[in-house]
Amino acid sequence: MANIRAGGVSPLSGVAHSLTLVALLLGAGNLIRFVPASVLAGILVYIGTRIIDWSYLKRIRYTQPTSVIIMATVWFLAVFVSVVTAIAVGVVMASLVLAKRMADLQLESVELSTERDSAPGLTEAEQAEFDQCKDRALLIHLGGPMTFGTANGFTRRLANIADYELVILDLSDVPHIDDSATMAIESVIRRAKENEQVVILVGMRHQVVREFTRSGMQGLVKSCLRFRNR
Repeated sequence: MANIRAGGVSPLSGVAHSLTLVALLLGAGNLIRFVPASVLAGILVYIGTRIIDWSYLKRIRYTQPTSVIIMATVWFLAVFVSVVTAIAVGVVMASLVLAKRMADLQLESVELSTERDSAPGLTEAEQAEFDQCKDRALLIHLGGPMTFGTANGFTRRLANIADYELVILDLSDVPHIDDSATMAIESVIRRAKENEQVVILVGMRHQVVREFTRSGMQGLVKSCLRFRNR
């Protein structure tokens, strides 16, 4: 942090900083040991006050509670345990919070349509065809990357699909899908097949098809009707 506050902006600054410390330790250790501890303490206090993000503390009451909890946890561990432990725990906590937020955003992009007003972005021709189904078809529109964070929520939202004769999975806006989301989609398709429902897969991109193939879903995908666009 001292290095960064001094203007270091590249990995080379970290290397130079480390080499300087090694040179002082090995070449001038006998001289450094005469530096009074009070002087070193003063330097540490000065550095410590400078690395505090005062602007963040001023607006902390407007900050999300999760961010405050992470900050307080990292501070406590840094003071009473070790800085390395504090950094590791802070990174893990921040990653989990980010994964949760991303999962919520991905679930919001899952749109289930059985009525005219709720169909997402259908053209007039598509809407006319959809209206003729008279709520016998369920259109599932997925948007954005589908990851492990959405798998459970996606499965729960589609727990009851037996009321429809036709299930349409629109994957046109899905650029990426991981193993967990693939298993969730597989579960939905298998459930529909067990209910003797017609399943249509729409707009599968190359990466999605490759993931389905890698997961051993070729036979299941081939048993569905497939179209390049909606």
